[in-house]
Amino acid sequence: MSTSLTSQAALLSAELHKHPYLVITLLFLTLPLLLTYTLSTYLFHRAVSTAKTNAAANNGLASPTPVLPYWIPFLGHTIPLVFDTSRFMRRLASTYGNMPVKLYVGGHLLQFISHGEPVAALHRHARKVTNVLIPVKFMADTGLSKEDQLRGEIDELSGVLPQPNPGWEHLPDHKRWNLCEHAVYGAHLSSSAQESILGARFAESFTRDLLSWAAEHDGEGWIDVPDLTKILREKLFIAATSALYGDELLRRIAPNLPKDYWEWLDQMPRLFRRLPRWMIPGTYAARERTLDSLMKWDEAKRRGGPPSNGQWDPLHGSTLTQARTMMFDEFGISKEGSALFHSAMLFALTPNATYATIWALIHILREGPNLISRVLAESAPYFQQPNSLSIKDTTELSRLPLLSSIFMETLRLRAASPVGRTPIDDTFSLSSPAPPLNMKWKLDKDVHIISSSWLGGHDANFWNEGPILATTKRPAHPVDAFWAERFLEYPDDPFSGPVKKKNLVHGVKMKEKTPSDDKKAKLVTQGTSSHWFPFGGGLNTCPGRHFAKKEVIVGVAVLLRAVEFSDLESEGVDVNIGHFPFGTLPTKGAVSVRMRMKRDLKAELP
Repeated sequence: MSTSLTSQAALLSAELHKHPYLVITLLFLTLPLLLTYTLSTYLFHRAVSTAKTNAAANNGLASPTPVLPYWIPFLGHTIPLVFDTSRFMRRLASTYGNMPVKLYVGGHLLQFISHGEPVAALHRHARKVTNVLIPVKFMADTGLSKEDQLRGEIDELSGVLPQPNPGWEHLPDHKRWNLCEHAVYGAHLSSSAQESILGARFAESFTRDLLSWAAEHDGEGWIDVPDLTKILREKLFIAATSALYGDELLRRIAPNLPKDYWEWLDQMPRLFRRLPRWMIPGTYAARERTLDSLMKWDEAKRRGGPPSNGQWDPLHGSTLTQARTMMFDEFGISKEGSALFHSAMLFALTPNATYATIWALIHILREGPNLISRVLAESAPYFQQPNSLSIKDTTELSRLPLLSSIFMETLRLRAASPVGRTPIDDTFSLSSPAPPLNMKWKLDKDVHIISSSWLGGHDANFWNEGPILATTKRPAHPVDAFWAERFLEYPDDPFSGPVKKKNLVHGVKMKEKTPSDDKKAKLVTQGTSSHWFPFGGGLNTCPGRHFAKKEVIVGVAVLLRAVEFSDLESEGVDVNIGHFPFGTLPTKGAVSVRMRMKRDLKAELP
């Protein structure tokens, strides 16, 4: 073996002597890489050493966040972050824990923080950071003109509270874009009254469309559906869009909007990577058709006069879209800019809830009859009549413990929501305890902070995985598997609850829960916000989170009540990691199933 290696080395040496220019070329190419890595590694370890010295001296000084070592000048960490985001972020979180690190991406610095205490601190100190600058950059990249950016001053950093952030006292309230937008969302999306109206409209539209689809297939018995995802995402999108923007948008003005919209969203990662038009012409065309549809709707509203109903109008839509349109007009935003802002709201409120609904349904169907019967038993009292699909109160339905736990567990397992903040204060720092030292790190002002809810959702050291089973000697509910009851606490079950427990007796047999058990269960969210944050946190919590929850729970409850499912084929279906980190990840692979409307509901068909 050693002789063979020696002879191969001699042959290689001889070849290199024959081609000296090849040696020079290799040195020319590799030397900059080696120098870059050597220097960046030295600077990284020097920064860590400085932080340890400060911590040992207990002088309270926060050390500069170190730049992670890298090989390629200028590109730095661009390739792994952009093209292998999930694996790269997981590696950072497992290697550095609570310690923030800087990344060099495309000539710009980013600051990465992991889940746990760093994210909790980010939420606690919301006045020292802003969530504005990253979306502004995204809007600019998707076509928002410089003129609209200036008219709206959408990159202003006065904050969302009545008292503006220091340095922004000169800006009058009516010119504070973020304050105005926050007020609009608070009054027309987060308020309980508007939530109820939007939830009722969504439920009505979704049920009507489902019954219409059933009427088209009446008499066919079992229907073979090759891909459940494609059918449901269209119907859920129609229901959400109708609730927000009115029935007329899809019924009369832009019936092809769902097709164009999903074609655009399916390729969003490519747009995010700034691939040019010639490489993905269809994606750019779908985006333009989507924006054109929203501009036509805006023109139709203006020709149609004021809304006929103060709460919701078939043409003008919800009071949320009405208030946002008024705000855009007051800031002088162009019709193209208005369409782009409306598309951004659709992006925020529609695909995340749509894919969460689809995943929740898949998981329930995979679990089988026990969980299906328990969901039906829990939700039954909240429908008008025994055979009815009409919901009494979507708000009360969305508060049910088992359905709420399924909603939260689905997002824990399937959501990769981005965390994007930017420090606007020179004093913002994070701690990373490394016993016996407690190192403090200063995060740079105006340098974006990034993370993802996926990391916290898959932390096996935090989440309860149930008891160790006697048969397999493994946790009953590993963190990478769905457990409908993970966020529930049962009074007679010491293994229940979301957070990992210690000193419990293992080697037990599991017993299935019953509807009677579920009536005693309590939804537990306390202590989970540092690891479960698909909607952000603090002042910058997503204002649409309650509507999103209604979409998912109403969708699941209505589907299970109305439809029988059989022969689900989803074993090869997984998350489409290529969409990381854009929120709830789509399914990858076709979800085939057989469906038929339940017979006792046929009397409700139109």
